[in-house]
Amino acid sequence: MNLLGKFTLALLACGLVPLLLGTLFTHTITKRALEDTGEQARVALEQKAKDHISAVVSAQGDHLNTFVQGLSNEARLLSQFYHLQAMLDSEVFFRAAPPEAFPPDELARMREELRAWYSTRLEKMPPAGEAGPPSSAEYVSALSPSGVALQHAYLLHPTPTAAVDAPPPTPQPADSPYAKMHDSIHPFWVSTLARLGYEDVILVDGVRGEVVYSVKKDLDFGASMVQGPLAESHAARAFRSAWAGEPGKVIFEDAAPYLPANNEDVCFIATPIFSRGEKKGVVLFEFSIERFNDILGAMTALGDSGAVYLVGPDYEPRGGAAKVFARRSEIQENGSDPDAPRLDIEPARIVFHLGQTGCDVYRDAAGHEALIAFRPIQILGVTWALIAQVDTVEAFKTVKEMEKTSREFVSRMLYLSDAIVLVAILVLCFVADYLAKPIVRPIRSTVAILKGMVQGEDALNQRLVVSGKDEVAELSSSFNRFMDKIQVLYGSLEKEVSERKRAQEEVERSQQYYKALIEFAPDVIVVLDADFTARFVSPSFERTFGYTAEEVLGKTLFDKIHPDDVLQIKRAAERALLNPGAPTRSEYRLRHKEGHWIYIASVGTNRLDDASIAGTVINLRDISDSKEADRILREYSATLERDVAERTMLLEQNRDELAGALEELRNTQAQLVMNEKMASLGSLTAGIAHEIKNPLNFVTNFAELTVELAGELEEELGAVGAALSPEARETLADLLSDIQQNTRKIQEHGKRADNIVKTMLLHSRGKKDEKRRTQINELLEEYVQLSYHGMRAQDSTFNIELDLHLDPRLPELDVVSQDLARVFLNILNNGCYAAHERKKRDGAGFHPKLTVSTGLESDRVIIRIRDNGYGIPDGIVDKVFTPFFTTKPAGVGTGLGLSISYDIVVQEHQGELSVQSNPGEYTEFIIALPAGAANTHKVET
Repeated sequence: MNLLGKFTLALLACGLVPLLLGTLFTHTITKRALEDTGEQARVALEQKAKDHISAVVSAQGDHLNTFVQGLSNEARLLSQFYHLQAMLDSEVFFRAAPPEAFPPDELARMREELRAWYSTRLEKMPPAGEAGPPSSAEYVSALSPSGVALQHAYLLHPTPTAAVDAPPPTPQPADSPYAKMHDSIHPFWVSTLARLGYEDVILVDGVRGEVVYSVKKDLDFGASMVQGPLAESHAARAFRSAWAGEPGKVIFEDAAPYLPANNEDVCFIATPIFSRGEKKGVVLFEFSIERFNDILGAMTALGDSGAVYLVGPDYEPRGGAAKVFARRSEIQENGSDPDAPRLDIEPARIVFHLGQTGCDVYRDAAGHEALIAFRPIQILGVTWALIAQVDTVEAFKTVKEMEKTSREFVSRMLYLSDAIVLVAILVLCFVADYLAKPIVRPIRSTVAILKGMVQGEDALNQRLVVSGKDEVAELSSSFNRFMDKIQVLYGSLEKEVSERKRAQEEVERSQQYYKALIEFAPDVIVVLDADFTARFVSPSFERTFGYTAEEVLGKTLFDKIHPDDVLQIKRAAERALLNPGAPTRSEYRLRHKEGHWIYIASVGTNRLDDASIAGTVINLRDISDSKEADRILREYSATLERDVAERTMLLEQNRDELAGALEELRNTQAQLVMNEKMASLGSLTAGIAHEIKNPLNFVTNFAELTVELAGELEEELGAVGAALSPEARETLADLLSDIQQNTRKIQEHGKRADNIVKTMLLHSRGKKDEKRRTQINELLEEYVQLSYHGMRAQDSTFNIELDLHLDPRLPELDVVSQDLARVFLNILNNGCYAAHERKKRDGAGFHPKLTVSTGLESDRVIIRIRDNGYGIPDGIVDKVFTPFFTTKPAGVGTGLGLSISYDIVVQEHQGELSVQSNPGEYTEFIIALPAGAANTHKVET
């Protein structure tokens, strides 16, 4: 007997008084009660069907929103990847084939070969409208010479791009600058494309609007987004919108046919790329509308006639509408307009005109009655309608069956009631007790278990007792299965929390390890702010110098340096400021707290531009013992000199040989002392760096593993998300977001620490700069650009015209390129500063200009650097190479740049450095370097 029969008997058992009033009265009351119960059940089942389809629409909408937000975040993150910035910072990436690289006949030949290739490709392409694809001649004629070269090299010689280990396409010649850069980045983007599921990744030069890179190498590679057949495509619209946007702006273009994608419907996500604050280009991420179909096809549970689909503002389907249009012929038979929008149904109009969410019975696109739930969805600024529908026949099938069963049951009850009325009185008490207990017992057990879970008791292991085969037994079984799933989910959450705690403990142990390394290191570590005040000192500072950290933090250390050593310290500071990231070594005396002087050797590195440090890091070592050995050695040397002088008086004819021997002894002495110091410092630095690198590798490796595990967890939560409450889903999503964000921070700072360790290892293996054969034109051109961008970074209003005249006949010279580059940078910075200051005083009528030229005169290489600033007054021209002399305001110049430059050119390279100036017109620095017979190897022109 089913549950309805049992409740009916219970109602009859409770109807003792109506039975006594008579059979007729019993018939009337029973019929009315059953009809009311049936009506309530019908309403409840209909509402349940509506609630179910509404829940499907809500869940799918949340899933789509999460998916689209993930696409936006991926695009924004990948646009900041250093591969893109490096590509757009490189001039060779945009000059893969300049016009002068190909003769006209060669360029014409390549265009003709491309036209033939396009003809074959476009003939096989399905149409995307009445106009059809453009002609091959129209497509090829719109290509620039650079685009012709790129398409000829890559489209006519395709290679596989589906696997990460596949060799990248290589143009001819294979050793071109573009090909080298392309080969270095292509494997990464192929793997990224496969991992994220995009159709293509397209990089567009923002200035010229040309596609300079794509993974698939299709028809848009090398083409223009501002002119030609692609200028009116939705990919070009996405490019223009993103190029006009700010950093981090994400643009979405709705699905439309795209010629390079074989006229299939694809969507685009675009975002601008900035490098060092300057807008460089736009990256486009192409993906198919099938990505939405995959989402809409999952977890619908709407039966055979059910469907979930998206409708665009043009009332065209965006995904998931296959079932809806399987009966397209029925629409034509009903006399509908074939040219009308294919999904112009009332729920879609409610979404687009009123922006409302709802669920009710409407006519679908085929004219059938269907239960339809709908809601608006925002896809990166574009409103779509998310619609779920089930035919009313299937949706209310249970209601119809219940009504039929109810009517049949009422008829049977009326016929049988007369026969059983007398027996019913006798068995009333027994039947009521027999039927009530199986129903009430599982309900009470269910309430007890739920109360235990709410009060925090261990109720997850409790289960209902299942007896019988009626609806109550089926309800008990379903509840037990639900508790099993809750218990599994709770166990997985406990495991995840435990793993997260272990990862946090591992990070804390690593931090304690690094702290111990610093506390017990024999060397002293000091971090200075930009104004040279101490911000951090290691514990060994007190052991070495006697001062506590409180006595030196927030103060400068200049008052503790020996007065005779202050000048060289300031020069060392100047070198550190001019060479960020390069180590600067010096030796001086520091006063101990007890009053005596300690000789120390220091290595300072300017890390002001590193946001995580924002200071100058200095390593100090006590070398007093070495200095004492030096003093004894100097005394011995002085004694030896006196003996030599005495012998010279007796043996005057041998004085030249003795003087040479003495000079060689002094050089050997200085070299031995320096070797000892550098060996000690290098050994210490290498040891510390190796000790730090091992735990650092574990941190970065586990951080990378955690990112992958977080991604897997996100997929798992997406699979079981529909079984959780909205609050639980939101809490789990927040926890997962925190884990991913913290892990990325660990990766970022781990990589920074790894770079520091690598720098320490390189420093420990360093040696004194040596003269090497150098191409002066290349070195000078590099530092012209470095000076220009350095000034732009300090002042966004700075701008100057660069006029370069570099003689290609220059030979290669044997020079110390690092020191000579410092000379170029000092003079170029002074010229840019002078011209910019005049611009600020004279206003818009003045145009700053910096002229750089090289030439070969006799046996010398001449380098001229001229600016059109105010010039140098006649009275101070002779003082510009004097140390600490400067014409800049206080705090801007140190007066050491030109002095150091003069020593490098004259003393180190045996050249000449001079200046010519006409006040109010220009200033020109002239560098003359010898070009001897050993340096006559010239570059090919």
